[in-house]
Amino acid sequence: MRRFLLLAVAALAGCGDPRDPAADLIRRQGRTQAFAAAALVRAKPADGESLQLTLSAWRGQDGAVKVLVTKADVDVLEARLDVDGLLRLWSPRQRETCTTRLDANEVPALLARLPLLLRELSDGPLAPQAAPVADGRWTWQEDDLAIAVALAGDQPRSKTVTDPQGQILVTLTYGATRAFDALLRPDRVTITVPDGEALVLLRRLDALGDVSAERLRLTIPDDAIAVPFPTLLEHLKR
Repeated sequence: MRRFLLLAVAALAGCGDPRDPAADLIRRQGRTQAFAAAALVRAKPADGESLQLTLSAWRGQDGAVKVLVTKADVDVLEARLDVDGLLRLWSPRQRETCTTRLDANEVPALLARLPLLLRELSDGPLAPQAAPVADGRWTWQEDDLAIAVALAGDQPRSKTVTDPQGQILVTLTYGATRAFDALLRPDRVTITVPDGEALVLLRRLDALGDVSAERLRLTIPDDAIAVPFPTLLEHLKR
């Protein structure tokens, strides 16, 4: 009876189960649909050279995303990702453009996991439907994928995304959690996929009511040169 009363009082106070760090973290980490973020990204393909970029991203309430990529303080890429997975890109430096989809075979696995990174920014490491399993692990399903997060106390340490055949598609390794605006997020995430890894150092994350249509708009000049996606990607590495 005493245990029941303790849990009831904690729930009414908005604290969750005081002995349950993951449930408390889900509440405290906060969620936002629209946001503005900035991060330093160090990408290392399995068969290529490392690439260091600065990434700025904006997501509106409708789920559309605008991304600006700079390299050595020069704007090298602008991109617009629609909610249906359509990806349009414009390279002002090369004056090249292309259109593809995140699920296309030509898109590297690291880039194909962009929605996962965006969800980390908007929702945090733990989903509301996460349930405890054992050894500090919390799991849930998203479509046909199994998600598992390992905690150390109230700190998320890693996340794995596994397909129905039991193959790990992506692993996220988290740094320390800290406050960004009203949100709690790891300040660094290492994303590992079969064809490489990327270290994301989060510099800024602002929860917003919405993002203007102008900010989300991707304007491509009429004289832009249409190229295949692999060509644009290769030029980005220069």
